[in-house]
Amino acid sequence: MIKKARKLMLQSAVIGCLLLLFYGCADRNLMAGNVECDPWCQIQISDLGDANLRGIWGDGNLFWIIGQDGVVVHYDGEAWGTSRTSPNDLIAITGDNKGQVFVVGEAGTVLKWVDGQFHTLPTSQYSQYNFTSVTANAHGTWIIGHSDDSSQPEVIVVHLKDGKFQTVWQPIKHSPSPFFTGLCITDKGHAFIVGGIGEEPKPLLLSGMTHLEVKSHTLTDLPAGCASYGETVAVIDREGMNVTLMMDAETRNIDANVTTNQGQSIFQAGAKPAMWLSGEQTGFAVADAIVVFDGDAYQSFTSPRLLHDVHGDAVNNVYAVGESGLMMRFNGTQWHTIRDTGVTLRAIWVSSQHIVAVGDDGTVLMNSEKTL
Repeated sequence: MIKKARKLMLQSAVIGCLLLLFYGCADRNLMAGNVECDPWCQIQISDLGDANLRGIWGDGNLFWIIGQDGVVVHYDGEAWGTSRTSPNDLIAITGDNKGQVFVVGEAGTVLKWVDGQFHTLPTSQYSQYNFTSVTANAHGTWIIGHSDDSSQPEVIVVHLKDGKFQTVWQPIKHSPSPFFTGLCITDKGHAFIVGGIGEEPKPLLLSGMTHLEVKSHTLTDLPAGCASYGETVAVIDREGMNVTLMMDAETRNIDANVTTNQGQSIFQAGAKPAMWLSGEQTGFAVADAIVVFDGDAYQSFTSPRLLHDVHGDAVNNVYAVGESGLMMRFNGTQWHTIRDTGVTLRAIWVSSQHIVAVGDDGTVLMNSEKTL
């Protein structure tokens, strides 16, 4: 009896190991067997291979992930699947509360989610541009493109509305060319694009609903990124020392406590911070350090390594991911490292039901626990 019991235990263990190898530590709802995660589950997705994943968008229990060589991963609430609609690298993804999802990438690639799959939109007129940023809502979709072709302007802004593409900003060719570092849109459809211009770059701000106007006087420092919440847009400077909040007709600057920071930059030169807002005046920016701002308050935190993305579902439940598998969580007062191993993680999304992080070598991590 004892030998038989041991044999059954051994068989169960072998079967469990095989299931883990085949499925990864999948979410409990994704497969039979009630496989436990610890608590992060590494999802093994067929046909994904080792493609580097760059972005994610979530809507409730649905997720879309994009990456290298045109790979798209979709989770429909029950199962994961992959497709390759485009041969080009996909760089950025966005969506809205109407169920629309847009993806942009190299060689002017634009994909739109229709009837359960992505379709390639006709953009041959933009094939010389690599689209690097996209944002969308019910008022339209905004796209930023960059070109290395010396015969073309290096940057371009495209607006997609009712199925029609329109070039809304294309600077006159000059050297050095303007550059963009952030693209945001308010709920009412007001677009904000930030960057720099000139040999010794000065702040550049474009804004508008259908046509863009230069409003650079609003910014005092060279911007490195932006994020939006409702009708508020937050712009952080490249040193991480100042956040400009633009709220309808009001503009407010929140400065770091220079005395506390000994006058040193929070972000190192060349850092490209990611931002996320949890409220009209509350937000987070991450790079090689972390900035948290709330109204007039401004705090900075150290990070063990470079962070690439930040997202949350409340001011006390915010996650950031970065180099060498680094994952950190903010509980409302402090940041804590909750994972620090594996390949580089590039993006994270926190929904009402799941947390999903993606990164290099086809890495997809999933967690259904909302308090870690």
